[in-house]
Amino acid sequence: MKAGFDDLMVRYPTPWNINNYASFACRANDKEAFLRLLPKLTPKEIRQEAWPTGFSFENCKETFTSRT
Repeated sequence: MKAGFDDLMVRYPTPWNINNYASFACRANDKEAFLRLLPKLTPKEIRQEAWPTGFSFENCKETFTSRT
């Protein structure tokens, strides 16, 4: 699945696809992928509908960027 998302990012790096990839990365506990996508997820680019209940962008960001 990760390889498919990586290919999708090369071909179609739309905000919707970036949000979906980051959302799946969060749910899979893939910190490296999430952090690689984070700079592309500016407030203007966030698509809340791509983030299911319990896995909001804000919660995932906090989880993967906390210092503890």
